[in-house]
Amino acid sequence: PISLLMSLGKLYERLLYKRLRDFVSSKGILIDEQFGFRTNHSCVQQVHRLTEHILVGLNRPKPLYTGALFFDVAKAFDKVWHNGLIFKLFNMGVPDSLVLIIRDFLSNRSFRYRVEGTRSSPRPLTAGVPQGSALSPLLFSLFVNDIPRSPPTHLALFADDTTVYYSSRNKSLIAKKLQSAALALGQWFRKWRIDINPAKSTAVLFQRGSSTRISSRIRRRNLTPPITLFRQPIPWARKVKYLGVTLDASMTSRPHIKSVRDRAAFILGRLYPMICKRSKMSLRNKVTLYKTCIRPVMTYASVVFAHAARTHIDTLQSLQSRFCRLAVGAPWFVRNVDLHDDLGLESIRKYMKSASERYFDKAMRHDNRLIVAAADYSPNPDHAGASHRRRPRHVLTDPSDPITFALDAFSSNTRGRLRDPGNRTRRTRQRGRRAT
Repeated sequence: PISLLMSLGKLYERLLYKRLRDFVSSKGILIDEQFGFRTNHSCVQQVHRLTEHILVGLNRPKPLYTGALFFDVAKAFDKVWHNGLIFKLFNMGVPDSLVLIIRDFLSNRSFRYRVEGTRSSPRPLTAGVPQGSALSPLLFSLFVNDIPRSPPTHLALFADDTTVYYSSRNKSLIAKKLQSAALALGQWFRKWRIDINPAKSTAVLFQRGSSTRISSRIRRRNLTPPITLFRQPIPWARKVKYLGVTLDASMTSRPHIKSVRDRAAFILGRLYPMICKRSKMSLRNKVTLYKTCIRPVMTYASVVFAHAARTHIDTLQSLQSRFCRLAVGAPWFVRNVDLHDDLGLESIRKYMKSASERYFDKAMRHDNRLIVAAADYSPNPDHAGASHRRRPRHVLTDPSDPITFALDAFSSNTRGRLRDPGNRTRRTRQRGRRAT
């Protein structure tokens, strides 16, 4: 249920949140592995951290396998045990007065259903933090802050998204270490009344080779021992969607790029009446629509896949070029570089490269040591061949793509066509009408 309070109640929540946040920050209570609901932390940073760990293992002279467990936590916010949370807050040293206020904040809550104007009788809420409250995310992070870490395995948290991974040349050893971590986590989940669904949890073994060959090997032979949780097997898969990014077993990024391209193409189709040449919308507004509704879908978390093969990135570029042609109504013989110049758009590869530059610049100055460690390396040019997997920093040293090279070759006085109504876009439309 979503918590909706009056303005005075929201103000009170904000004051509680500020006091608790200041105390937690001053004491450094939150573990570094938790990236959720924290200032200057994001999903992209956690996915990047996992991606770098996998690629480091794959690029070794003797490649390492990396096994990862992705746990499915059922209704985490709604199942927070109130008494357990209060107990943990006392153990963390939170001032007693603040803990008692939080206890009163969580207790004596009730809910009711409303169906077609009919309301049910009030029911008590004995667990869960109110969703929609400014205080709830921090309370949940503190509730899971003592989650067990089982070295030498690594832990990655983003709110309730829990991942454990380990690298080795021995698949049986990977399964053994992950099984030990799963047992420790299972006991902890049960102790603190957190529900885990093993059937919806996923295990992935990252290794060299194509995803098709890896999948066929997993089906034909039991190369990796099964991992169980609560006596239920956790299925092995060849790919997993983690924090919005599809990670395939061979780390090619091909499934993710195909997925986001298909989704962006669907959105482009939906927006066709507003984007096509018959639309009365101005070109400037069409470009704004593309930048806010279509391009973010293709470039979300681009730092973890911008280094993918050029053929994969070109599929995204082709969709952007398709938008340019639809927006202008240009015929087939007009060059894509002219359309990009007229609309003031940079190529997809240039856009993602700029995003990667900003990301790594901020990551190197981050307070979290795990984020710095994932970004602190120099791209090895020897790892750009077929026998190695390129890493995210490789994109920073890539040469310009053809569209960017051509745009850079234009003189400065030919830029900014959108500001000039008598630009080349009008000429391309006229040429299109003559051709037809």
